[in-house]
Amino acid sequence: MSYLFGVNPPLHHRYDKDEGLEHVSNRYTFLKESIAEQVEVLQSSEKFLEKCKQYYLVDLPDWVILLAVYNCIYNWLLRDSGHDIEKVEDIAIVEKLKKLIPETLYPEEAFLGADFEGQIKMHPVIVLRTYGFEPRRPSYNIELVDKFLRIRMKHYQIDIPHAPMFGVPAGEWPI
Repeated sequence: MSYLFGVNPPLHHRYDKDEGLEHVSNRYTFLKESIAEQVEVLQSSEKFLEKCKQYYLVDLPDWVILLAVYNCIYNWLLRDSGHDIEKVEDIAIVEKLKKLIPETLYPEEAFLGADFEGQIKMHPVIVLRTYGFEPRRPSYNIELVDKFLRIRMKHYQIDIPHAPMFGVPAGEWPI
């Protein structure tokens, strides 16, 4: 992008800080209702907190980490119910599983492996729809999408000020 715009490319026309803050606030509210108990388990895990240090070093906000937790729980419930994650189309199944998430707890070890890392890694592509972008490709260069979100959309800079939820000591929910 720098060859087109120089060192500081402009913000994308879809960037809207106020709308972004509203999305983030809504995410925190939804996630608190859905995974608060799981978050308490993870906040007491030295291994998970150590892992989160790496995420904070690359400026990932808590809401990205929390979304990865939520998505892992949802995917594990879907898998354990015998449904194909790639093919689930029955909205009733989806809604039933979403209702189970608040009462479902997994051990910290479940969030230390490839499933969780995959959710973190895929976040840039998954979130494109939030901004109204329509995924039209079978695969994406995740690093380029991440760079676009960081530079042109300020995606990871939009957050509600608070102490890191997975820091030492662990911060509180910002809402």
